[in-house]
Amino acid sequence: MNDRESYTKFAFEGADLFYVELSMVSFKNYLKLIEDNFDQQKNILTDRYNQFKNSNEDNDNFRSPLHMTSEQLYELEEEFVQRFRQSLIIQLFSYVERDLKSICNSHSSSTESIYSIIDLKGSNDLDKIKKYMSKSMNIEIAKFSLWPFINSLRILRNKIVHEDATIQANDNDFNNLFAFAKNRFKLKSDNPKPIFYTIKLYDQIFLNECIKNVEDFMKEIMLTYKPIFNKV
Repeated sequence: MNDRESYTKFAFEGADLFYVELSMVSFKNYLKLIEDNFDQQKNILTDRYNQFKNSNEDNDNFRSPLHMTSEQLYELEEEFVQRFRQSLIIQLFSYVERDLKSICNSHSSSTESIYSIIDLKGSNDLDKIKKYMSKSMNIEIAKFSLWPFINSLRILRNKIVHEDATIQANDNDFNNLFAFAKNRFKLKSDNPKPIFYTIKLYDQIFLNECIKNVEDFMKEIMLTYKPIFNKV
């Protein structure tokens, strides 16, 4: 009897689906709260900038109110907003990875499997999760329509965490991230022949897309799994 035929007490319930929904609602509320605050601060600084610009004050001084307000606007948009959005990508993918590991470990324990995801070889944790679900749960997540998005989200998260939100032009993941960035975020470089690019998350819509796709991906896993219960 192989793993796919083994009887199990492991199964997803309505509460598991509700937990995913509740987690994503929390992410959505968190995103809205912080982004609304950024918008308010931006409007305040923009109004202040326009007032100074239209005044008769001397604005040539580097420490003039106009220049200082301009610097504050730049800091808000290019530093604070970027750091927050990067942190959300990190948190969101950490949620995916943590919960998928938990699912695999719970299944391994419930079925008394002779192996778990830590025993499998893979290029990364998501790859090991993919292999375990295929081998032991009969779930081919690599065939899900959202798999390319989730895998690209992993690459994006890794570039943010390990390379300070940059990517080399000759990086093995560059083509993947370049395609993923289209209409979602910017790969920015001031060099006409760039050696590396800086990742800029200018569009809040992309973050909403990430939250929705993570929710749909997690739900699809739960709805796809078909447990085989031991008949008493």
